Amino acid sequence: MPHRDAFERLVASITDHGVFMLDRAGHVQSWNAGASRITGYAAEDVVGAHLSQLYMPRLRDQAAKHLDIARTKGHMWEEGWYVAKGGAGLWANISITPVLRDSEFMGFGVVLHEATDRKLVEEETLALLVLERARRQEAELERERLRAYDSIATAALALPAAPVQVLREILQQTTRALHADTAIIFLAKGGRLIPWAAAGIPEAKWPPPIELGDGFVGKIAAERQGRSLPNPDDPDHSLPQATLVGASAVVAAPMLLNNERLVGVLQVGSCEVRDFTQADLVVLQGIGAVAARALAYVTSRSGS
Repeated sequence: MPHRDAFERLVASITDHGVFMLDRAGHVQSWNAGASRITGYAAEDVVGAHLSQLYMPRLRDQAAKHLDIARTKGHMWEEGWYVAKGGAGLWANISITPVLRDSEFMGFGVVLHEATDRKLVEEETLALLVLERARRQEAELERERLRAYDSIATAALALPAAPVQVLREILQQTTRALHADTAIIFLAKGGRLIPWAAAGIPEAKWPPPIELGDGFVGKIAAERQGRSLPNPDDPDHSLPQATLVGASAVVAAPMLLNNERLVGVLQVGSCEVRDFTQADLVVLQGIGAVAARALAYVTSRSGS
């Protein structure tokens, strides 16, 4: 039959679509150039194999279900990840249609169209959109932090005659600005760090004085370098000053007067495990500078 032979040659020569036949049980009977190009399998690699060979290992039982749908409904179409030769993933849409001859079911015709490049572009575009949304959210959070910092600095300047009350207000606003649960100021005095004021921590639960260089807070004072402690498994988490009233994550910064003299340490804690960001630390350092000025005023007034 010359027309049939010509049609089969035409199908075999198509390269932009995979076109192939399956027997009644779903085994490959024919394989065109497009199927070879898309999957990497030559005809001799795949003829006789089951359609499920092209499915992801965890989804291979879907092949039989797709054949059942095609047989029952007269057609099946789906888009998803499939497997090329060597295990590489390929994104493609697959169309399965039962083949009848004089009303007798002979098997299935399958058309496979690869769309991996389009899928990767879509995923890259989605990733960029997610990243942009995250950047906008971070920018908004940064604006909130700056507004909070501005209000904290304003409070410190507005009440110069009542620095202790200012410190308490600073701590309250610091926990709000950083969405934290606790905050405490340690005053550097005589080679030790002494708890001075706190928010969210009853005075009865304040830790004892800490030696410079000892533990989380002592190291920050000695090194004059702020850092966070997000991991409950960190050895420093065993120290009382790092786990105040059940805090699971803390961030602290040295309080430097004129960016030089150590006045104390400002620590903020969260009852939930979280990662305080570098932006949080920068804001905390700025707040610490404000608190340092207030503390310097307190110590100068008390003569200590």
